[in-house]
Amino acid sequence: MKAIPDVPAHAGVAELHSIVIKGILEPLLDWLKGFSLDFANLELCNQYGTPIPPKNPDVDAILKPNWYKQTGKSTPRFVGPTGNRPIHLYLVMAASLYDLIIDHRIAADQQYLPPEAVSLLRFV
Repeated sequence: MKAIPDVPAHAGVAELHSIVIKGILEPLLDWLKGFSLDFANLELCNQYGTPIPPKNPDVDAILKPNWYKQTGKSTPRFVGPTGNRPIHLYLVMAASLYDLIIDHRIAADQQYLPPEAVSLLRFV
């Protein structure tokens, strides 16, 4: 995991997405080995892999999160952080996109880097 300091308190989902991308850009570009990735294909998700929906207007994704998890037949429950706990965010890509990147790396005769080595990326 990588901590990203000084995240604006009123950042919305789009701004958080950009901040996380910038926070891991160097290792991400190294891992991509020249693959042309549209960062819009990386979805910002909470620690459960649930996409974080933007609000209208897209602000306060951290201060007033609306991340809920459906728990069976019960009312959805809040799964965002409480108090001063860190917020765990992940960038998720489709398995088909991951496969394309791996094919590119193999074709470029690059050594395969397992997903565990890319700290803020999670693949589904």
